[in-house]
Amino acid sequence: MRSDMAAEQRLYVSFDSEDNSGSKGGSGWIEEFTTVLNIFLTRLNGLSPDIVLLDSKAKAPASLDQAEGLIVVVSKAYLKNKGFRRDLPLLTDKSKVFKIDLDPISKRDMPIELLGMNEFHFFGPSKKKDEDFTRLDGKHNGQFFWLKIVDLSLEILRLLYHKNLSGNQESPGTIFLAETSIDQVGNRDEVKRELLRHGYHVIPTSPLSGDLKQLEKEVGDNLQQADLTVQIIGEQYGEVANGTDKSIIEIQNELATRYYSENLSESEHSLHRLIWMPMQLKPSSDQQKLYLDRMRDDISATAGAEIIQTPLEVLKTVIHTRLQLFNQEKLKRSQIVKEKSGHKAIYLLFDQKDAGDIDGLIQEVKKKGIEVILPDFSGKQLELLRKHRDNLIKSDGVLVFANKNLNWVNSKLNDVIKAPGFGKSLPFAAKAILIKNSSIPKDKITNYGDLIMLNGNDKDHSKVDLGPFIDKISK
Repeated sequence: MRSDMAAEQRLYVSFDSEDNSGSKGGSGWIEEFTTVLNIFLTRLNGLSPDIVLLDSKAKAPASLDQAEGLIVVVSKAYLKNKGFRRDLPLLTDKSKVFKIDLDPISKRDMPIELLGMNEFHFFGPSKKKDEDFTRLDGKHNGQFFWLKIVDLSLEILRLLYHKNLSGNQESPGTIFLAETSIDQVGNRDEVKRELLRHGYHVIPTSPLSGDLKQLEKEVGDNLQQADLTVQIIGEQYGEVANGTDKSIIEIQNELATRYYSENLSESEHSLHRLIWMPMQLKPSSDQQKLYLDRMRDDISATAGAEIIQTPLEVLKTVIHTRLQLFNQEKLKRSQIVKEKSGHKAIYLLFDQKDAGDIDGLIQEVKKKGIEVILPDFSGKQLELLRKHRDNLIKSDGVLVFANKNLNWVNSKLNDVIKAPGFGKSLPFAAKAILIKNSSIPKDKITNYGDLIMLNGNDKDHSKVDLGPFIDKISK
């Protein structure tokens, strides 16, 4: 499937030939999928990518070029025939890989090479008595199938082509939308779609680990970023994590409960929690029934959480209401912080190992009568995170001193984007980035379009022309 678009913008679709077998001379699933995907990408982007199909016999490229991406269609046949082995050279940069699941496959049955990447479930509950799940397609599940492709298309444009179609450069809040059981994947997708449409930052951004220790770390890191947690509980107990007899769903709830309880006295970062269950919930196993009973009867098991059992549309309304209340609280805190400082201030963000390179910058900014707020590198991680957020709230502008570590640079820029969710009531007067050297391509920097780019001076950073940045701060 080719177009007149520049060849460098290309999508490879890897799949097992068995998954593209059509019935009675009709087109196969892969052909229908790529046709509809091409239509939606063209509508959203205005241009059509070059989609290259890699069936079981095709030879994959040795690597992905800058604007190329890979869609891996994972099924029981794909795993059985070990199609992923051919794709290994293309899986090194998981931000450019999009995994399509045609069948419900547990984390422990998924090859480690296919874990931790952008994931989209193209299956749903079956109406047939002899099967639990069926693949989504345009003929039998049109609306759900098309919505999934829209979700995929938006992620492709955001991650591969660096285009954000939501229109929101700054997120009003961060929501931890917990992973759920297979029977509630569709509802979780619908809630996520709603939140993203309103500009919220939804985490986790990639599937959680199935290993207990890594899972605990990932959930803990996500909870530190979250303003609100939303957990969806369904009929099934869910997949059990490696190293325990508890499901990933139960572990997420335990960690959120513990986090809330340990930080209850910290008024500047109170975590709001929602646990939702569908109407007339019927547990599919004794294990799930016992878990539901514990949640309802033991208050300590759901500390800080509001448990609601309503139609899904009501849940969406409740989420927006809780976030509005939370944002009002943050606005009050932001105003209090702002009143304590009556002069202009910038937050100078830099990696600890670059501390010796920023003295000249600090002096140049202070000469203009502007206060310089510096990051703190000593203390516990949670306390450092609170100070970092407070610095973002009370600063009038942000200057990022960037080294070769692109992941560090983008993580800090993402924090700047999410500042309104931390309680910042007014937008930054200016946001700038000073690249220590020229090793970072500009198109790799998050939301580059709304940043002031300052040319560095490797020998003496005090000679950098800060005028474009300082002028906006001083207004």
